[in-house]
Amino acid sequence: AEGYALETTFVVVTHGWQDEDLPLWYQLKYQVVGEDSVTALTEFTPTRTFRTVIPRAGLQAHDYKVRLFVIARDGLLSI
Repeated sequence: AEGYALETTFVVVTHGWQDEDLPLWYQLKYQVVGEDSVTALTEFTPTRTFRTVIPRAGLQAHDYKVRLFVIARDGLLSI
């Protein structure tokens, strides 16, 4: 998806994710391309749909790209 930091609302949906050790909990994170750090946008939650605005732009050297991703944790706290 394309958009602008601090402006565009992105919608991320986890669909069909399964694990035998329910419930599943999800956390939304982002990483600026070209940087090592990963920042959580949410705490772990059972919510499967996230609506968020990216809080900062990426680096010019990497076309301002930011990765947005979801981490899933099961009922045994395994990621």
